Amino acid sequence: MQNVLNDSNARSARTSQLAASRNLKRAAVRSFFAWCIGSELLHRNPAKMIRMEKEIQRETRYLNLKEVERFKKAI
Repeated sequence: MQNVLNDSNARSARTSQLAASRNLKRAAVRSFFAWCIGSELLHRNPAKMIRMEKEIQRETRYLNLKEVERFKKAI
Protein backbone atom coordinates (compact mmCIF):
# COMPACT_ATOMS: atom_id res chain seq x y z
CA MET A 1 0.00 0.00 0.00
CA GLN A 2 2.75 2.44 0.96
CA ASN A 3 4.58 1.70 -2.31
CA VAL A 4 1.48 2.61 -4.28
CA LEU A 5 1.13 5.92 -2.44
CA ASN A 6 4.84 6.71 -2.75
CA ASP A 7 4.71 5.97 -6.48
CA SER A 8 1.61 8.13 -6.78
CA ASN A 9 3.33 10.96 -4.93
CA ALA A 10 6.38 10.72 -7.20
CA ARG A 11 4.21 10.87 -10.31
CA SER A 12 2.22 13.75 -8.85
CA ALA A 13 5.37 15.74 -8.25
CA ARG A 14 6.44 15.20 -11.85
CA THR A 15 3.11 16.33 -13.22
CA SER A 16 2.92 19.32 -10.87
CA GLN A 17 -0.53 18.52 -9.55
CA LEU A 18 -1.91 20.74 -6.86
CA ALA A 19 -2.20 19.49 -3.29
CA ALA A 20 -5.98 19.65 -3.65
CA SER A 21 -5.88 17.16 -6.53
CA ARG A 22 -3.68 14.78 -4.57
CA ASN A 23 -5.95 15.14 -1.53
CA LEU A 24 -8.98 14.15 -3.63
CA LYS A 25 -7.21 10.94 -4.62
CA ARG A 26 -6.23 10.24 -1.03
CA ALA A 27 -9.82 10.83 0.10
CA ALA A 28 -11.07 8.34 -2.51
CA VAL A 29 -8.63 5.68 -1.27
CA ARG A 30 -9.61 6.31 2.34
CA SER A 31 -13.33 6.19 1.49
CA PHE A 32 -12.94 2.94 -0.44
CA PHE A 33 -11.24 1.20 2.47
CA ALA A 34 -13.80 2.61 4.92
CA TRP A 35 -16.49 1.07 2.71
CA CYS A 36 -14.60 -2.24 2.75
CA ILE A 37 -14.61 -2.17 6.56
CA GLY A 38 -18.34 -1.33 6.65
CA SER A 39 -19.08 -4.15 4.23
CA GLU A 40 -17.00 -6.51 6.37
CA LEU A 41 -14.60 -7.24 3.52
CA LEU A 42 -11.64 -6.18 5.65
CA HIS A 43 -10.99 -6.20 9.37
CA ARG A 44 -8.70 -3.18 9.49
CA ASN A 45 -8.24 -0.11 7.33
CA PRO A 46 -4.80 -0.05 5.64
CA ALA A 47 -5.42 3.57 4.57
CA LYS A 48 -6.10 4.78 8.11
CA MET A 49 -2.74 6.50 8.38
CA ILE A 50 -2.99 8.41 5.09
CA ARG A 51 -2.78 12.10 5.89
CA MET A 52 -3.98 14.96 3.78
CA GLU A 53 -1.56 17.60 2.56
CA LYS A 54 -1.87 21.13 3.76
CA GLU A 55 -3.30 23.16 0.92
CA ILE A 56 -1.83 26.58 0.32
CA GLN A 57 -4.50 29.16 -0.33
CA ARG A 58 -3.52 31.36 -3.23
CA GLU A 59 -4.12 35.06 -3.07
CA THR A 60 -7.13 36.19 -5.07
CA ARG A 61 -6.10 37.74 -8.37
CA TYR A 62 -8.28 40.40 -9.90
CA LEU A 63 -8.38 41.48 -13.52
CA ASN A 64 -6.71 44.76 -14.33
CA LEU A 65 -8.45 47.36 -16.47
CA LYS A 66 -6.89 46.13 -19.72
CA GLU A 67 -7.99 42.55 -19.00
CA VAL A 68 -11.52 43.71 -18.17
CA GLU A 69 -11.75 45.50 -21.51
CA ARG A 70 -10.51 42.41 -23.38
CA PHE A 71 -13.05 40.29 -21.50
CA LYS A 72 -15.90 42.66 -22.41
CA LYS A 73 -14.94 42.50 -26.09
CA ALA A 74 -14.79 38.73 -25.97
CA ILE A 75 -18.36 38.39 -24.73
